[in-house]
Amino acid sequence: MSRPRDRSLPARVRSLLLAGVLLALVVAPVAVGLASTPVAAQDAGGSGSGTDSDGNGTDIVVRQGDRCFPIEAYGNGSTPVTDFYDYRSPYTEPTGWYHAYGELERLLREDTSQILLYNGSEGLSLVFENDGVTNTSGSGGTVTVDITGLPAEGNWSVRDDSYPGQDDVFDLGEGSAHIEWYWNKGNRSDGAAFVGLESDDWEEITIDPAFNEASPGYPYVKWDGSPESNEIERWVVRSANATLPTNASGDANASEDVTTTANATATGTTDTAEATGTVEAGNAEGASSEEGIVATDADGVIYSLDMSEPVTIARGPCDDEAPSAALAADSRDLTPGTEVALDASGSADNDAVTGYRWDVDGDGTIETVTNKSTLDVTYDDPGAYEPRVTVVDRANNTANASVSVQVEAETTTTTTTTTTATPTATATATATATEGTEGTTMETRSPNPGGTTDTTSTPATDDGSSGDSGGGPIVSGGIDAAVDRASAVADRASEQLTGMESANLIGLAVLSVALLIIGLVVLRR
Repeated sequence: MSRPRDRSLPARVRSLLLAGVLLALVVAPVAVGLASTPVAAQDAGGSGSGTDSDGNGTDIVVRQGDRCFPIEAYGNGSTPVTDFYDYRSPYTEPTGWYHAYGELERLLREDTSQILLYNGSEGLSLVFENDGVTNTSGSGGTVTVDITGLPAEGNWSVRDDSYPGQDDVFDLGEGSAHIEWYWNKGNRSDGAAFVGLESDDWEEITIDPAFNEASPGYPYVKWDGSPESNEIERWVVRSANATLPTNASGDANASEDVTTTANATATGTTDTAEATGTVEAGNAEGASSEEGIVATDADGVIYSLDMSEPVTIARGPCDDEAPSAALAADSRDLTPGTEVALDASGSADNDAVTGYRWDVDGDGTIETVTNKSTLDVTYDDPGAYEPRVTVVDRANNTANASVSVQVEAETTTTTTTTTTATPTATATATATATEGTEGTTMETRSPNPGGTTDTTSTPATDDGSSGDSGGGPIVSGGIDAAVDRASAVADRASEQLTGMESANLIGLAVLSVALLIIGLVVLRR
């Protein structure tokens, strides 16, 4: 009886086949991964580093209508405004008589309301002062002011008056104030001082005045004489400049015949210009009725204000010429997540551009403020955008410019490829063994490219080996197993090939075919 044939694949064939399958399984995922990995999205553009909120300079000006007056503060930063003002009354000082006794005293003017700046050790102050020191009958008055835009960090360091039962009204809010001053005859003045203008937390302070009969307390019951004899006659803004500025603009009211003095006293007299060196409007060098200057004196320059109109205090300089604005983008056709540089460097001003306010999506809301003329931004969503920049100069004049940017969604091309991995030759064998006296005859049926060929093996020898020196024919069990393995590999490759780039797909297919051919050649041998 013959020995059963070994139906397992030869070790050499199994090793080669296994190596080919493993190589295909390693190459396929790598190729798929390379084909499907997206380009990393760029980080969102920065909003730009910030500067002070309004982008203005440090000069202070007073504006009324189309007139603008540059103001220089009194003081050198060494003394607090409370000392500069030095308000006294009989309740705090036996010799005090309801007015300023500090350096401010020499600046008092009869029947005149003044606003000025003081640079003290606590910061920059806005000072109000009404009337002068005199014993003249009927020298009282009343003034009301509504103030908005004050920096929230500031405070009213001086309130004149501040004694029990006083008639003045101080209705103070955050950033605002309603003040009513009332004073009677005789060596009296009234006013206040607000500290905090050195802060960046303000853009523009508005003062809306009401003098005399426009004030709610007119006439005041404590006045001596007729109401008309207890009225403020002029409203001025005072600057510490000792010389006339060249950029003051506006109209002076020279017809008021105003004279000022550097040493008004409580004697009831007002020194004339000739006695004190005071210069009336229209007579000083560089002064004219067009410049809005009342007078100059040893303590500075005095500008006349319209008593029926509000004024604004802002950072300067006096400049009513708006800048020119320009905006460009380094790319106007974008895809989501792509950074674009907005460039406003083409903007210009007759003095200086000091700030850029950016509305990057064009919705009317400022997202960031910079002192740089460029800003990098990223739009994550498709759509049409119109970023806008507001260019600001030191006088807070502005100009706008915009640019159109289109963000288009990326076009995605989806390629579906169905690949069926079929071996170039399918080995199917049917074996029939017939025993005879001459030995066992093995009949095999195997396909070829031209059809089916029946072959008959050589007789088997008694030791079970075939006459084929290469190890004998491959029996049906080994070939079926090889086919099953090849089919499994093909199925796995098909699943990973879906969506691959065509170039990668062709390369992988060629590799798989080559591996299969090598395997079959080995099998046939």
